[in-house]
Order: sequence, then C-alpha cells, then structure tokens
Amino acid sequence: MLTINETDSPDDGQNYDLVLASGSPRRSDILNQIGVRYIVAVPEIDESPRVGESGLDYVSRLAFEKANKVCQLEISNRPALGADTILVCDGQLFGKPSDFDAFREMITSLSGRKHSVLSAVAM
Repeated sequence: MLTINETDSPDDGQNYDLVLASGSPRRSDILNQIGVRYIVAVPEIDESPRVGESGLDYVSRLAFEKANKVCQLEISNRPALGADTILVCDGQLFGKPSDFDAFREMITSLSGRKHSVLSAVAM
C-alpha cells in the first residue's frame, strides 16, 4: 500500500520539486525549512533487518528501497527522496518505537550507554 499526501496536488508535476518517500514529520519540517516544494508518498517496504546486516548497511538499504519503490510506482517524473535513521548500541539496532512501552524499553536499554545515531538518504 502507498499513502500519498496530496497537500500539494501532483497535477502536471510543475508545482513541486520532489517526492518525499517518508511519512516522517521531521523530514517534512526539514524540507519546509529549506523551501523545497514536495509531495509525500509513503511506500510500504519490509523494514526487517537482514541477518548480519550492519546498522549503516541497514539504513542505507531502507533509504534506497523507499526512494526506489516510489520511483517504480511512477507517480511522478520528479526525483524521490528516501531516508531512514536508527540507533545502534552494542550491535543492536533500534528503529522507531511502535508505542510508549517500546519507547520506554529502548530508552532504558540505551541509558548510560554509548550509542550511535545513523541516518542515510537516497535520491
């Protein structure tokens, strides 16, 4: 399933610069702050980490897959921007928590421990 936010109607493709392949409010905020005109198309992809996949490989793959999926759907002739961010602590990957309990568990796991925040973008 693909969710498209048509706040800026795609009509002839002239009213926007790119397709944001993400439902992240933060990514929308960043594009708004720098004046990029865009529409949002949230592709459905499998976000499960692969066996032995490093954090960097994981976020890079997801960013690419999000952008690529939107391009394959041919909803626009504009470029697609995919992005992803995760936390890594002792080799364990932490994505966006699904609910408050998952958030609390993640914060408890990370508290007082060195961790990295990894982000990747693909266009």
